[in-house]
Amino acid sequence: MGRGLKRVALAVSTALTLATALLVGTASAAGADPLPDLSSRAAIEQYLVSIGVDPATAVWQTGLKNYAGPGCPGLGWNCVRANAPIVQIAAPLGTNLFACGGVDCVAVQTALQGGNNGAGCLRTDKHDNPALQVCDITQANDGNPNSSNTATINQSIEQNTGSPQDARQVARITQDNGSGKNIATIHQVIAQTQNASGANIVQSQEAHQAGTVSQETDTGDNSSNIDQRQKQTQRASAAGTSTMQSQNTGTGTNTDPFACDQPEGLYNQQKNQCADITQVSGLVDLVGPVLLPGGGNNSSSLNHQISQGQMASRAGTVDQSQGAFASGEAGNKLQLSTGVSQGSALQDMSQSQSAPANAIVNQSQQTGDPRCCWEQAVNTANRANIDQTTLQTASDPNAFQSAVLQADCDSTGICHVTQKATIDGFTVTESCDAPSCHPVTFNSSGGD
Repeated sequence: MGRGLKRVALAVSTALTLATALLVGTASAAGADPLPDLSSRAAIEQYLVSIGVDPATAVWQTGLKNYAGPGCPGLGWNCVRANAPIVQIAAPLGTNLFACGGVDCVAVQTALQGGNNGAGCLRTDKHDNPALQVCDITQANDGNPNSSNTATINQSIEQNTGSPQDARQVARITQDNGSGKNIATIHQVIAQTQNASGANIVQSQEAHQAGTVSQETDTGDNSSNIDQRQKQTQRASAAGTSTMQSQNTGTGTNTDPFACDQPEGLYNQQKNQCADITQVSGLVDLVGPVLLPGGGNNSSSLNHQISQGQMASRAGTVDQSQGAFASGEAGNKLQLSTGVSQGSALQDMSQSQSAPANAIVNQSQQTGDPRCCWEQAVNTANRANIDQTTLQTASDPNAFQSAVLQADCDSTGICHVTQKATIDGFTVTESCDAPSCHPVTFNSSGGD
């Protein structure tokens, strides 16, 4: 532990050199942030401060079997509630377990000499508006091949009353292992529904999800799964004067659409869905430097889904807008290993707008610019699959609709990219199968 800075920096340097030599383009080291030093109490306290946690508020556990959560596994366990930031330090061959159901969940776990770390966050909010959920899990393990870091974050928000509606979710998992494996899972769901009747209806919905996974292991495997879903529905009836409906039209304060890993203002990123994944497996020869043989495998799956629907059923003035070019979906992946790196990324957006034919209608749709960037090195068996799809429909023939799909993939193996943008039945597609793929698909309609 505490070796992450030097090793990741060297690994990225090596990967870039090899990738360039293999003519797969120039990779970026932006995603390879150094993992924290958790080798001492002072180092852990410094890390807590860096993520905005006062060390004095943390509950510390040291022992063979540490548990923080709503219950206790049984005799022999050192048990506390998970209603404060938790620091767990397991004795050799020991176990740390963390289970949190609060709004803000923070856990730092270290397992020495063959121990295991396990952590989970489960948070469900119904009707709260605005709603914010945060879970931050950090795990360090210097154990054997049978030792593991496992973290699972499940966050769910349901809003069906009030306007405006605002929902934000933040999940971050950081894992460092010796020769064992790292397993990270993030599942985020936001469902927003608005139903209104009368005159002068104003409906607004905003949803933001941020997920970050950073994994490093000497010889073990890394596995990451991020699933982010949003469903927004607005219905307005009996609006004799005006109806205004908007979904994800605001922008955050962060100018970098891929900067998920930011302790301060993490949930203010511009993209409505943002995922940042870094996976490194393999020892580094400090003389070379080179990635030595024996690195494990990296696997990563990313699923982005946004579904938006707006309906106004009575005549009058109808103003409908969905998305903005600074919003939408963003994914960023970096995989480095002498083993095999592979995975998939799916980004899907659907938008629909409906208004009476005898209404004065102003409809606009902007997909939010779905993007996904992927870099892989150094195995020639690496595989990266990216699928991007947008679907837009509007009842107004003059509605402004625009879709821009962008994929940037560089691999020492093969990138497979497919893009499909459909507007009112008209489809534009792009595809690429090569070590370097950078397709952009554009489709637009209306706006007269």
